[in-house]
Amino acid sequence: MDPDQESSSPENKTRYVNGKTIVNWDYIASNGIIHVISEPLIAPPEPPSAIHAGIGLGIFVGVVILIIVLLLVGYYYYRNNKGLFHFRYFKETDEQQLVENETYDEM
Repeated sequence: MDPDQESSSPENKTRYVNGKTIVNWDYIASNGIIHVISEPLIAPPEPPSAIHAGIGLGIFVGVVILIIVLLLVGYYYYRNNKGLFHFRYFKETDEQQLVENETYDEM
């Protein structure tokens, strides 16, 4: 190479940074190299805020508690539901229980 030529001369290709054309490149600065681009760079969009994992667990526990409460309410409702008419079965005993009336016997 000829020492008079710049060692950092670019090739005749168009180069891009994030879709923006590099107009001039390799300007030496005190803190690095500067590249001039055709338009300003735009910051990427913020990522969507993630919901904390504890919220999902809290929702799950709440749903489980709600289901348990509904099952208990349904159980007590059907257990204690008094309809208009129910058949009742009485046990037959061989021994009859006699109640003594003390006032009647004393007479």
